[in-house]
Amino acid sequence: TTGNTPPRKNAEFFGDFIKWVKTNNIDATLGIVTKTAEGLSEKGASWGRIVPAGTVLITCIAGSRDLIGDAAVTDRDVAINQQINAVTPNADCDSAFLCQQIGALKGVIQNRATGVMTGIINKSALESIPVICPPLPLQKEFGARVAEIRALEAEQDASRRRLDDLFQSLLHRAFNGEL
Repeated sequence: TTGNTPPRKNAEFFGDFIKWVKTNNIDATLGIVTKTAEGLSEKGASWGRIVPAGTVLITCIAGSRDLIGDAAVTDRDVAINQQINAVTPNADCDSAFLCQQIGALKGVIQNRATGVMTGIINKSALESIPVICPPLPLQKEFGARVAEIRALEAEQDASRRRLDDLFQSLLHRAFNGEL
C-alpha cells in the first residue's frame, strides 16, 4: 500500500481520529513507529490510507538517500503519508521477521531508488525485490530472538544513561569540593 496526504487546505481532514505517520516516525534502529505529532479526522481517514497494526512501513521517498529503505512495524492502526509504502503480512509471514529482512535489504532498496540528491523507490520497483519466506515457526523464533536483543539493547541504553548521570553528579561534586 502506498500512503497519501489529504489536501492540507482542508482543515477538516486533520484531527485526532487516527494517527498519521510520516517518515520521521519510522525508527529503523528499533524497528518501531514512534509517536506522531499529527493525526487525521474521521473525514480525513476516509480520504487517507489506513494500514493495520503489524504492518511493516518502509521509507520510499526521502530528502536523503540514506533514509530510503528504513523499515519499522506499527503496533497500531495508522494512516500513512505518500512517502511511505506499507507491506501488510499475510498469515504465513511474521511482521518482525519481514521488518528485519527489509532492513537487511536496505542497500538493495537504495540501489533501486532513483533521484540524485533525494531518493525515490516506486511501488513496482519495491515489489520486484525478492524476499525469502521460511516456515512460520522459524520466522517466529527469529522474531523472538530479535525482541530479546532489542530488550537487552534497551537495558544497556538505560544503564548507560544511569552511569552518565552518576558520572555527571560525581564531576559536579568534585568541582564543588564536596569529595
